Amino acid sequence: MKIPKTLRISGHDVKVNLKKDLARDERNMGQSCLHGMYINIDATILKTMQESTLIHEILHVINELNNIELSEKQIIQLECGIYQIINDNKLL
Repeated sequence: MKIPKTLRISGHDVKVNLKKDLARDERNMGQSCLHGMYINIDATILKTMQESTLIHEILHVINELNNIELSEKQIIQLECGIYQIINDNKLL
């Protein structure tokens, strides 16, 4: 999967940034911010982890924009399921 520079999510443009050592410095492989309309992903983690993290952060943005109120556990479960479907069916 190509990590895009921007994504359109629920009608909003969200910038996607690859940040070096985010996992080491912030203890997160990714982060999202609605106020700044961005997603940061650690540039130093494995490509497969970047892809899965992108899905995870997209789910956070959708969750917040639409006031769905999913828990972190639910977002992780959806991330894993969606990534597995995409990966197993060679949709990347």
